[in-house]
Amino acid sequence: MKQQRNLKLMAKELPEDLVTQILQWLPVVSLLHFKCICKSWYALITHQYVIRKHLLHNKKNNNTHLLLKMFNRTTNSYVISTLSYETLQVSLTQRAPPPFLGIDKEMCVVGSCNGLVCLHNNSYYEFNVVIWNFATKETKVVPKSNLPRLSSGHCSRYEVIGFGFDAKTNEYKISNLLSLYDPNSFQSELCSLSANSWREVDSPPCVIRADFRGIDSYINGMASWEASLDDWEGVLTFHMSDEVFLKTPLPDDVIYYNWRYFFWLNESIAMAVSIYEWLLLEVGVKDSWTKLFTIGPFTRID
Repeated sequence: MKQQRNLKLMAKELPEDLVTQILQWLPVVSLLHFKCICKSWYALITHQYVIRKHLLHNKKNNNTHLLLKMFNRTTNSYVISTLSYETLQVSLTQRAPPPFLGIDKEMCVVGSCNGLVCLHNNSYYEFNVVIWNFATKETKVVPKSNLPRLSSGHCSRYEVIGFGFDAKTNEYKISNLLSLYDPNSFQSELCSLSANSWREVDSPPCVIRADFRGIDSYINGMASWEASLDDWEGVLTFHMSDEVFLKTPLPDDVIYYNWRYFFWLNESIAMAVSIYEWLLLEVGVKDSWTKLFTIGPFTRID
């Protein structure tokens, strides 16, 4: 009680800008406790400006973590762990949101952004997406998609979800792309979490080559997927702020490789092709693909 009284006095005496500077150094758990001190601190801690400052401070100090999804056979549920980017040591493990939210079966981690994790139920026949704040354990159920679902027994479709942040409007967005193996059937829609509703967005005809999710490459407000159209193969990128799609062709000498793996590396999209690794320096520019290194050749190695 004495500590709480001291904090209330501090809240009244300290300038707000100084309090903001102090808060950005604190862990999220402490911020959750301090929301209960007084109304002014609650308003301050939940303000988007303070949240943004806290996120930028953690990024600047390399407080970056990797997410690890595991299925716990004892509890028959999924758990998510955070691993230090530097040491790969597990720092925190939490049970995924409860099954009644619709993501208990074949749960897929679509991606994460600013501490929020986007979860998808990974099903052809149902659409369940949940935004989960890993630090506060708060969840938000995303409205059902307007795109058509398949009837049971039919799987002739690709559907991918993208999750990211629009820095211009300071809001989080979810993109949903649907392809029925026919480029002309390609459909896309966008959900703004602030509006909590879906709307259609213009998209180029193509076939998505990734199932259910992106290519682990949400970078700087852009989500990307591997796609193709007739004689074109490359990366389809959605810009969260401009709400437009960009297409980047693959380098000419890797188009005919069947095995390709996309991921992110050093704030750029990277692609591993058999024994080569490429880096995409500028989205939408084919000539910006740069070959980083070649390994091998080896024999009898996949």
